[in-house]
Amino acid sequence: MGVLAQPAQWTAAGLSSDYINALAVDPRANNVVWAAVGDGGSGWGIYKTTNGGSSWTQSYGGFPHYAVAVDPVNPDVVYAGEAYQPLKTING
Repeated sequence: MGVLAQPAQWTAAGLSSDYINALAVDPRANNVVWAAVGDGGSGWGIYKTTNGGSSWTQSYGGFPHYAVAVDPVNPDVVYAGEAYQPLKTING
């Protein structure tokens, strides 16, 4: 029987919601993360942290969001999928 590795240590990242549907990390800086939120716990929308999850800012609200992706070539371009349409920002 081999040696078991220690389990990963997990901590809350500061965004409280029942439905965080997707996360995307900026390939230039791993402390920049986008979250697609699909319920009213924190408010529907797209949230961004620039400090690894210590605080979050709503970047776009309105409808539930189900997907978020950062362009790997130009991380200032961020795509999001909401309930009714895809969205794009060029100044992420």
